[in-house]
Amino acid sequence: MGKKLISFLGCAFLFTAVSLTSISAKAVVAELGLFYFTDDLSSTSSISHSRTIYDFAVLMTSEGKRLLGIGWNYVGATSDDVTTATTSYSSTETGPKFTYMFGSNQDWYLGLAYNLLAKAQFSDANGSAEWRGTSLKAEFGFLPKITSRINAGVKLNYHQASYNEQITNTTTLTQTTNTKTMIYPTFSLVFKF
Repeated sequence: MGKKLISFLGCAFLFTAVSLTSISAKAVVAELGLFYFTDDLSSTSSISHSRTIYDFAVLMTSEGKRLLGIGWNYVGATSDDVTTATTSYSSTETGPKFTYMFGSNQDWYLGLAYNLLAKAQFSDANGSAEWRGTSLKAEFGFLPKITSRINAGVKLNYHQASYNEQITNTTTLTQTTNTKTMIYPTFSLVFKF
């Protein structure tokens, strides 16, 4: 599994590098996104939920009124649900990302990332496990220009992680079909260098 994955990642990186040189790259762009949510209910029993999702990407972009970008992204997410028992989910993901900024000021945004490596830690009342797989993230947003080099705004994200491997007791590997789907907004910044 490990050698195949490394070989696949190498091919994906090579494809990304070749693609970057063929789009007449004009600038390097860095993107940051953040979502945080917490909810607590106190009555005869206490219930709380918290979510934190962040992402970071570095892309090469084309020139012109429509900014096409290709690069690499990293996504992290944590989720805790506490009722009579605690359920926790924490993930990190990385893979290639493609973006398209359009409009008269390049303030409308579309993005698509396919994370080749998705790893999560999951725990509930039944125990804990490490999940491994891939994920897909689609984004649509409005990020108006703040300065000539900075756009800031909000994006609506659709994110689905599909896990096909599960490790329990740090050594037992089994095949699984776990998924995690999230729809959430993020506050986002785009820096053009």
